[in-house]
Amino acid sequence: MDETTIELNLSVPVKKSRRKELIDAARQTVAVAGLLPPVAFPVLEELAIQTITLAGGNADELAFALLMCSNELWRPFFEATPYSRRLLLLPQCLKSSSSCQATLDELGLICAGCDQCSIHSTLDKAEILGYSTLVAEGSSTAISLVEEGSVDAILGVSCLEVLQKSFRQ
Repeated sequence: MDETTIELNLSVPVKKSRRKELIDAARQTVAVAGLLPPVAFPVLEELAIQTITLAGGNADELAFALLMCSNELWRPFFEATPYSRRLLLLPQCLKSSSSCQATLDELGLICAGCDQCSIHSTLDKAEILGYSTLVAEGSSTAISLVEEGSVDAILGVSCLEVLQKSFRQ
């Protein structure tokens, strides 16, 4: 993908109501566009600009709008995937560094269930639904699970800085 031509402010709107406005605008923009993923970065960038315009926003919201448009493009495919074929990928940075009792193996973090952070409860909820789960830095393990046929869809959690790097690959 091409790099963005606009300087991105890598922040998430603080107010929940504003995030919802942008999500709704992204949903509407993507629906009207009628595109199928994947799309080239300049196309995604144009969708994000249209989303911000529709929501009465500004360029500071571009990174968040890019992410919401990408999510909306992929949503129908993700939702069509059975829970048992989905992977929830959480970053290790969510752990409580001072009190975490987890161990690490070659795949990533193995949560000890100490409840010192939100990882354990999030994993439990996902596993009840039937998701496979992984707490790891980077996406190489997750991609290998897709390649070997273990999962068909990944729900990844990340900060905007890490996502920006992945868009540039």
